[in-house]
Amino acid sequence: MYRLLIVDNEEYVVNGLVELFNSDEHQELEAAGAYSAAQALNVLMTTKMDIVITDIRMPGMNGLELQKIIADRWPYCKVIFLSGYDDFSYAQEAIRNGSVNYILKTEPDNVIIDAVYRSIDVIRGEKETQNVIEKAQNQLKQALPALQREYLQSLLIGDKQAYQSLDSQLEQLN
Repeated sequence: MYRLLIVDNEEYVVNGLVELFNSDEHQELEAAGAYSAAQALNVLMTTKMDIVITDIRMPGMNGLELQKIIADRWPYCKVIFLSGYDDFSYAQEAIRNGSVNYILKTEPDNVIIDAVYRSIDVIRGEKETQNVIEKAQNQLKQALPALQREYLQSLLIGDKQAYQSLDSQLEQLN
């Protein structure tokens, strides 16, 4: 299950998207709403969210400021901007800060839905990569005592190559 947070100061936008994503068609999603960036931060403090759809222009903290906080505190959370402004500078800053998409509010629902599912694909890919890295680290931990023993034996028998790479080998083998 993936958690989705929709943030916009326009209640009908939030309510409509929460209803859309909580429908039976999107069973792998659990959507929640927030009507301000401050309210969104409160939700994010208590609930891990995978994806945030946020407006850029909101009273108080805007979506770009919210995105920076999300990127600092929850680096794996994907941010999609939903904006009423077709302003290149907003889109450019959003992308530079790590946004995965910038969608205009005038676009049909399927564009928003596609963006969310593309974000899910990115999340899955990142998790798979992380799993491969963790598996490799575990294998290295298991092999480390044997590698250490083998290196020590080569030093004891006077292997010239072992002496030449002594510092780097000791560091690699802890």
